[in-house]
Amino acid sequence: MFDYEGYTKARQAMTYKNWLDSALDLQKLQGATVQAVHMQLDEGRELPNREVNDYWSEMVKRQPYELVLQTETHWWLFYHEQDCCESVYVQDVTGDLQDLIGSPITLAAESVSELQSSDAHIIGTATFYKFATLKGYVDIRWLGESNGYYSESVEHVCIPRPQCLPS
Repeated sequence: MFDYEGYTKARQAMTYKNWLDSALDLQKLQGATVQAVHMQLDEGRELPNREVNDYWSEMVKRQPYELVLQTETHWWLFYHEQDCCESVYVQDVTGDLQDLIGSPITLAAESVSELQSSDAHIIGTATFYKFATLKGYVDIRWLGESNGYYSESVEHVCIPRPQCLPS
């Protein structure tokens, strides 16, 4: 079960320096076992693990903007910090997110591609995250669009779970 209360408190307690120091090296995710997957929608509605794939078509319409993989020791957060005039969201998930739960991550990789638009005033970026376990593969595609001035990047950080912090 996703520890939403603990995650919310830990995220709010992060300082700017903590955010900079916690930039996620995806290689460190390899070998970790995911306990829960959490996606936050733009209107603040979360989808628990069991609902993620059942409601994917609904989620695409609502543009999820945050993905969290919860392990025993950390929350691995993928998100976009909204600035002004850009849109960055999870556009598609290929595979079953349930395959990430309960089995060590054997592959965690990111790739970024610039997209061509017929509108010269719109720039696009697709960011792909590929995860694998012995159960299967999951590809998560984020789409970012802007006028070219604003970032379309997906940030990722690793937040320690409170019980794992030194006292």
